[in-house]
This record gives sequence, structure tokens and C-alpha cells, in this order.
Amino acid sequence: MTTTITISEDVWQHLHRQKRPGDSFDDVLRRELFDPDRDPGPRSETETLDDGPDRSPYETVEFPTGVNRADAIAAIDAAAELIEREREATMREIVGEVSREHPLKYGVQEVEDGERYRGAYWRKVVKPGLEAHPAVEKPSGGQRAWRWVG
Repeated sequence: MTTTITISEDVWQHLHRQKRPGDSFDDVLRRELFDPDRDPGPRSETETLDDGPDRSPYETVEFPTGVNRADAIAAIDAAAELIEREREATMREIVGEVSREHPLKYGVQEVEDGERYRGAYWRKVVKPGLEAHPAVEKPSGGQRAWRWVG
């Protein structure tokens, strides 16, 4: 079963910093929640989750007005997780799967085979986020699939 949760950007950044190569966010959360040998986290009232450098791959991505940043990042993370799980995915596959759980403010409609999806959901949110993701490689040289290289 897959469940979507909403978290603040500082919590997302903390979890993202804990990721190891090949980890999903589920792996990180399992370690954070269930590893008895894990450091329990902040030790003082002044130490917070967002201490340290911001290593969010999306820190330079600007999302359209009216799109909640945390929701946009959740959509991009879902797209990256799809690519990681499948090792590669086309834009059509990404939009088709991710937009069901993460529609943001867009009414994404089914795209018929052979049609090119030109919607802002892809152009202004998911694509720029995937381009910024260090473990995702965009298609090149006639390829159509985004690939996991992390």
C-alpha cells in the first residue's frame, strides 16, 4: 500500500539529507523511526531540523504562482521515485501516474497515444524539478525516457 503524506519543506530537507544512494523516502523514514541505534535527533532546544546547509535539489526551481512549494516537491519526489522504481519512465508515464496522487492546481487529462502532453503541470513543475534532481537524467539523443542514474 502506498500512502501520500504532506510534510513541511524543512522536514523534507532533513529527510533528504539522510538519504543514501538508492534509498527511497520509505527507507529513510524506517531508519528514522525504527532504528534503535540511530541518533535521536536534535539535542538542544536551539538545534532544529533545518540546521546545516540546504541541500534540496529544488532550491533554485521556481514554481508557478498558486502552486504550493511543498506540494510541488512532493509531486517531483513521486516522479523521481517512479523513475527509480522502474529505472526509467517517459513523460507520459510520469504525468499519468503522478498526477493522480499529486494533481496540484492542474486538471491533468489523459493523453492519447501519439499525442504530446504540453500542460503546465509538466512544463512548469515536474520537468524543472526532475532536471534539478541529481539522480535523474533527462532524455537525450532521441531517447524519450527519463532515467535513474543515482
